[in-house]
Amino acid sequence: MQNNADSETRILQPVLTFNGPQGGAEGEPEGWSFTSWNCCPSGQAWYSTPITGFEEGDVLYGEMAAAEDLNSYTITSTIPGVNTTSITVDTSGLTFDWADVTLEVYDVDECLKFPKDLVAFADMTILGAEGQSLTPDWSVVTGSQCDGTTTVVDPLALVTIQCNPNA
Repeated sequence: MQNNADSETRILQPVLTFNGPQGGAEGEPEGWSFTSWNCCPSGQAWYSTPITGFEEGDVLYGEMAAAEDLNSYTITSTIPGVNTTSITVDTSGLTFDWADVTLEVYDVDECLKFPKDLVAFADMTILGAEGQSLTPDWSVVTGSQCDGTTTVVDPLALVTIQCNPNA
């Protein structure tokens, strides 16, 4: 979720990412991890403690929930039966008006490090400031790393990302 209309851009997101041999942000080990981020206010990134120890095929849940007064959001990343991690950030005066679905990776130096199967973003609920349901009109980006393809099966029920580990 991102605020494009404000002077200081922030990205609130649960992040499933791959970190190379140097790791990612402080505390993120090499390999796949799942964490909650408040990215880039004034060039800074704030994040929760990363979750590791999950495998391909596990179900992960992400949530960005506004406080009733809309002055803060809690970003929660959960792997049922493994762990939950979250961060709450002050968002006073910001209007979050953009959402995206992405497979965000750093330091992937070979396509074999991507999952063999597709990554599915399913059963999404997007609510406006007044609590009304919103249906996104996703834009699909082409030409990604390792011949990745994004498919919008249904705007709220299923968006998939598939990379070719043999590319």
